[in-house]
Amino acid sequence: QWLLSTQQEEKAGELQEQEGNYVQAIELYLRGGMASKAASVVQRNHGNYSPELLQKIVGGLQASGLYDRAGELYSRMGLVAPAMDAFRKGHAYRQAIELAKQAQ
Repeated sequence: QWLLSTQQEEKAGELQEQEGNYVQAIELYLRGGMASKAASVVQRNHGNYSPELLQKIVGGLQASGLYDRAGELYSRMGLVAPAMDAFRKGHAYRQAIELAKQAQ
């Protein structure tokens, strides 16, 4: 609680992640503007995350210009067209080609 009141969302998120509270950790990272850290939690801990939460992460990644990471998350969500678009914006052409091969 003290960490939150002193705007240390990253530290609070790390504590939540260590305790296995991945959704809370993701929310804290997003609140602190760390979409990349939130995406890393999703990649490391294959849980059943809500589409809304994943969409928040993607939005944060795109706002930060991390289109390749957003594409990876879209791909994981099974959203091929948005993933391809994100890969193109991020100039991640190799990833786009791999996704196109998988989608056929």
